[in-house]
Amino acid sequence: MNVRMTDVVTTFDPFAYFAELRSGGPVVRRDNVWLALSHQSCKRVLLDHSSFSSAPLNSVDGVAGPQLSMLSTDPPVHARYRSATSHAFSHSRVMAMHPTFTRTARSLTRTLGEGPELEVMAGLAEPLARAAIAAMVGVPEADRASFTRWCPAVMAVAGRGTRPQATAEDETAVGELKEYLRHALRSNTVHPDLLLGALGADQREGRITEDEAVSIAVAVLVGGIGTTAHLIGNALVALLEHEAVYDAVLIDRGLMPRALDETARHSPPVLAIPRWSRSDTVLEGQTIRAGSVVLAVIGSANRAPDVFSEGWRFDIHRRGAPGLAFGHGAHGCPGRGMVLDVARTALEALLDRYPTLTPAAGAWVKREASLFVYGPKTAHVRVGERRP
Repeated sequence: MNVRMTDVVTTFDPFAYFAELRSGGPVVRRDNVWLALSHQSCKRVLLDHSSFSSAPLNSVDGVAGPQLSMLSTDPPVHARYRSATSHAFSHSRVMAMHPTFTRTARSLTRTLGEGPELEVMAGLAEPLARAAIAAMVGVPEADRASFTRWCPAVMAVAGRGTRPQATAEDETAVGELKEYLRHALRSNTVHPDLLLGALGADQREGRITEDEAVSIAVAVLVGGIGTTAHLIGNALVALLEHEAVYDAVLIDRGLMPRALDETARHSPPVLAIPRWSRSDTVLEGQTIRAGSVVLAVIGSANRAPDVFSEGWRFDIHRRGAPGLAFGHGAHGCPGRGMVLDVARTALEALLDRYPTLTPAAGAWVKREASLFVYGPKTAHVRVGERRP
């Protein structure tokens, strides 16, 4: 449990570690943290808000003051925050933004170069994720440069970045972002179908406060950018490691949604979600004391052998229970449709321009050694002939 989120490695396999832990039972304790490893226990931790809270206990709504984000509130407050985002991430809104995602993805692939070697995360996955989230939030093109500069700082402060800890410059940048969001909310100029427009309307009608609106927007940035970029990277890795699937998707793009759904199950961008026990609770025979940290380990539940036959195997024709990559219940990710659509546009644009991709020589993928997030930091691919 002492794996740092900022270690970048080539060999760390969290899924092997989770499988080893599952041999000790569906719920185990490590380093004073409870891990819900089975599909059933994981779902209960995510669904049972009366027993497992999204906010740390023994404080005023959290550890260090009010927890205003959707990520750290429980129903019924969570429902009020979620309603402010539901329209902005609806299927119709995502479809309206699809041409924008496609144009951006194709523009980025044109700048990747001719090869023979390409680095896909910095060249495509990460800038596309930032651009897509900016578009959905309602950041105009003229402000994208500042937005791009702020995003790494937001990720660092949230503990999701590549630096061991946030710097003073990161804190300053996050402050600038929050002031930008406040100004945008007060200006009432963002289209009402975009997130800032919807949040501004809810604020003016008294359903949320300005602080809450800003916090919701920041949470969307933190959750959306990393999840989207990592899903793109994980899907590309899966395709390149399974040549028959790569070739099938290359011929029939209608298989891409299946490939992405299976990627989300097999290699979810978020491996574990923390909760805190409200009272003494029994989970799968284990007594969990009040105030304990409980991790809903998505990366284990998505490969649980009693639910997913040969769960370690990447199979785009798999049927049965859905994975938990985008959460479950009230806290299910509202941006799921957007993340999947952006990932699809990224991979289709990439395969259209480079149909002959193969892994680069050596350690072509490097990942963060994390028990919480899963996605490539770098992914080097080679343009050339397909393997015989």
